[in-house]
Amino acid sequence: MRRGEILTLLGPSGCGKTTTLRTIIGLEHCDAGEVVYDGRVIDAPRRRAFVPTHKRQMGMVFQSYAIWPHMNVFENVAYPLRVRGVGGQRLQQAVRQSLEQVGLESIAERPATQLSGGQQQRVALARALVFEPRILLLDEPFSNLDAQLRGQMRAELKLLQRRLGVTVVLVTHDQVEALSVSDRIAVMRQGRLEQLGTPQQLYREPGTVSVRDFVGRTIVLNGVVDELGGDDVKVRLGGEDALWCRGGAPTSVGLGDRVQVAIRPEHVQVDELPSPPPSPSGRGGNFLRGRIETLLFVGDRYEATLALDIGQQVMAHLPAVDRWQEGQSVCLALRPEDIRVWEDANAG
Repeated sequence: MRRGEILTLLGPSGCGKTTTLRTIIGLEHCDAGEVVYDGRVIDAPRRRAFVPTHKRQMGMVFQSYAIWPHMNVFENVAYPLRVRGVGGQRLQQAVRQSLEQVGLESIAERPATQLSGGQQQRVALARALVFEPRILLLDEPFSNLDAQLRGQMRAELKLLQRRLGVTVVLVTHDQVEALSVSDRIAVMRQGRLEQLGTPQQLYREPGTVSVRDFVGRTIVLNGVVDELGGDDVKVRLGGEDALWCRGGAPTSVGLGDRVQVAIRPEHVQVDELPSPPPSPSGRGGNFLRGRIETLLFVGDRYEATLALDIGQQVMAHLPAVDRWQEGQSVCLALRPEDIRVWEDANAG
């Protein structure tokens, strides 16, 4: 981790994100290896070294928030200070300041049982910040909120983190959440780190197929390498349909090899099928034909399932206009520089 950044552990359920978080804060012990914090070993079974949670100067917000129902807002936030032996005016000032940071100073005396989901989340955040931790750990902190409140709380978290300068480790399986708030993202898969980078790097330059398919949506088509020349690769998809890809293919790929071509939906232009239809794809541009099977209106666009003439099905984005209808024939235009060639993991 870098000081003052938001580092997100992203991956599907069961990949080890929460276990990693609990190991960082000391709720789990390492079986092997070491946890090193600011140059200090805080967990190392071979050295028989272990620093307990309350001495690690870390705060944590759990997925369930863990708000104590028998305490009011003030006492919930004050609890970490009381167990550390802090009291009197120092405790009063720290709690008030922490509640003010999350906008809850006006409901300090409210019983915990009368809090909304968003207020509970803020109380949990204030409680984690009240003793001024150097690292704040967040385990799926927005998963219990509705969609509108999730977006609001993501923005509030980023503003608060920037203002306080605290280092944040966020665990989520929500790719939009990870992309929007993170300085860097660590994509995890089956207990291992798959790729680490900025949101832009992971989205634009995924290092593996699993990262490609997990971070954002991707249109993936199967084909065979038909031509190789410099940075241009021609992939035959079926019949006369082929795609030119600019940017080269993996060095292990040769003529006749089965491959996948991948492109983000926002890079595909979908139009009504012109008459006459476009000619087979050439180096200047790529065209595919298909038919709209389903249309989902999501506000700023349609998400459409398209059945392509090559026999493959894809999900694409269509402009939010009224001319689309299910069963309609369409034409897809794909720029060669937006397409990336991947080895076909199922080939062989």
